[in-house]
Amino acid sequence: FLSKNKTQRKAFTLAEVLVALGVIGVVAALTIPTLIKSYEEKTTTARVKKAYATVAQAWNSYIADNNGNVVGTFSDALELRNKFLVNYFKHVRTNSSQLPISRLNLSAAMGTFGVFTTDGIYIGIYHSGDTNGNCTRNSFSGYCATLYIDLNGTKGPNRIGYDAFHISLMKEKTLPYHPVYPDSYTCIKEPNPGWDDGTNSGHACTRRILT
Repeated sequence: FLSKNKTQRKAFTLAEVLVALGVIGVVAALTIPTLIKSYEEKTTTARVKKAYATVAQAWNSYIADNNGNVVGTFSDALELRNKFLVNYFKHVRTNSSQLPISRLNLSAAMGTFGVFTTDGIYIGIYHSGDTNGNCTRNSFSGYCATLYIDLNGTKGPNRIGYDAFHISLMKEKTLPYHPVYPDSYTCIKEPNPGWDDGTNSGHACTRRILT
């Protein structure tokens, strides 16, 4: 029995419980998407850094194995794929058809020949045919090829800046951007103003992550 001097605890009413649950639901709806986005961005950043380091190491090995001179070691994207990607990356299969990857501004899809690695990444080569193995494009000397990495293979969105990222293969090193084009510093994502600009193809999204 309770003492007359002791106050009995009042139970929550059903209405109060429902209000509390409603508040919790609103807070969760506001915070959980932000937390998920933050987690995905951190995961993407870590995977891009790892992939870039792996590609850089492989390209350095390719340069060394060719006595420091890669000029003339390939003539087009398919030959570079077969000589570089096939021999320097652990992969489960090559891609016999071009895997379309959209630009950041969705202006067009770029087809790339490449390989699917054992860790689920797709590595494709783009633009190498334009250099004819001479590592020169639009009078820009030293640029050998454009390489794209898609972190989740064929799964969507297959879009630069989201799950696909650019790496340039130079005569003596790799670069996290395309040195030939003027949008090498641009990585504007939706819904920010200018994301659909014609020059916002996403060539600098890798640079944005690494720096």
